[in-house]
Amino acid sequence: MNARKNTHQNISFSQAVKSLFVKWNVFSGTCSRREFWYGQLFMILSLLIMACLMTISWFFIIIFVLLSIFLAIAEWTMFVRRYHDVGLSGQFFWFNILANVFMQLGDKIPNNSHIVFDVLGIALCIMCYVIASLPSKKFKNYTPKKR
Repeated sequence: MNARKNTHQNISFSQAVKSLFVKWNVFSGTCSRREFWYGQLFMILSLLIMACLMTISWFFIIIFVLLSIFLAIAEWTMFVRRYHDVGLSGQFFWFNILANVFMQLGDKIPNNSHIVFDVLGIALCIMCYVIASLPSKKFKNYTPKKR
């Protein structure tokens, strides 16, 4: 258990960013809290920088769109691996999708009824981040259940 703790929990910002790029399409395995939050920080900072650069040239708009797609997929995989690390199924990820659907629907519905969808979407989003903040379960080599 100590070997896992040393390699899994004591990750630097640069290691977390490297892991984000290397495991951008890996849904299996786990993701420590530190790795998850460093990844979130990197995504926010990189999107903010690209949003500022978009005002300079249309080239940066294309880069921003491509980076946004890449980082969305990377974030989804990080959430699934984080759910695995707290001992939950990766199927909890559907709550993330549902939160995004509710928030998108809230923008499309006229009158004041959109508030219900916005509140549901925000509540689900908060729930997902709270689950991602839970401490890791103490087990080695997570393997999903075979069906």
